[in-house]
Amino acid sequence: MTCLRRLPNMSSPDWGTDRYFSSMLGPTDPNRLYSIAGFAGGLVNNPLFGSGIDVPTIFDQLEGRGISWRYYGITNDLETTTPLQLPHIVESRVMSSNVVHLDTVAADIGSGSLPSVTYIDPNGFLADSLRISEHPPGDVTVGQDWTAGIITSIMASPMWPDCAIFLTWDESGGFYDHVPPPQVDEWGYGFRVPMIIVSPFSKPGVVDHEVMDHTSILKFIAANWDLPSLTPREANASDMMSAFAFPEGGRKQMDPYPRATVSRTPIYLLSLGVFAEDLTRIKDAARVRFARVHLSA
Repeated sequence: MTCLRRLPNMSSPDWGTDRYFSSMLGPTDPNRLYSIAGFAGGLVNNPLFGSGIDVPTIFDQLEGRGISWRYYGITNDLETTTPLQLPHIVESRVMSSNVVHLDTVAADIGSGSLPSVTYIDPNGFLADSLRISEHPPGDVTVGQDWTAGIITSIMASPMWPDCAIFLTWDESGGFYDHVPPPQVDEWGYGFRVPMIIVSPFSKPGVVDHEVMDHTSILKFIAANWDLPSLTPREANASDMMSAFAFPEGGRKQMDPYPRATVSRTPIYLLSLGVFAEDLTRIKDAARVRFARVHLSA
């Protein structure tokens, strides 16, 4: 991944870790549940859809506190993004309205209307979905270009000065790893997956060795908005604050931005570009917007 913008006093806005593990030694759906709920509700294999499993999520917490959120995913006659596989979200008009189609994300970035917490998930198994998810048999380079376009567009938007992007993959795809995953409970961890943080506040060029997993992102959100832990796994996870170097006097907490209007105008991937705006880094780190780009492995 290449970052195309250099910020004042920052040699690079990238941070990574070599001890970020998938939450469970298992496939996609259980790990995606960990990423939004802090556990898999007993699910050990795919699919989640039709399993009857329904668990509280970070989105329930955000909704209860009036903190804006949105989940971009792929849903059609054959594919259903993760939150819409949970019955209580499907049955809630308010909750389900915040789960929108992936093809609206470019327009929302362009208008600067991402909410406080954003998940971007190119899920799916049909040909168009595989083209950008990096999942076999899709072309990995096409998926990488798509992701780079999303991140570059956010970096060039008015939202960038108070943004933190977390880029990760749900599970390892079954590939060998020479590092045994720590066993923190009966379910995991699973094998390592990449984690890259892109933010004006991330420590430049740092490779962190602190043990983390998908529930660490939940812990980060909870730490910033004073939310209780969803599960013991989240409560015991790293909050990822070691990744950031906030300006002196800046508090970790991020403001809950007003709820943004969702744009449903179809935007094609070629429309993702760099906006010619001269942005400067804000002095106060008390307002940071959270965005998560979550790719399938």
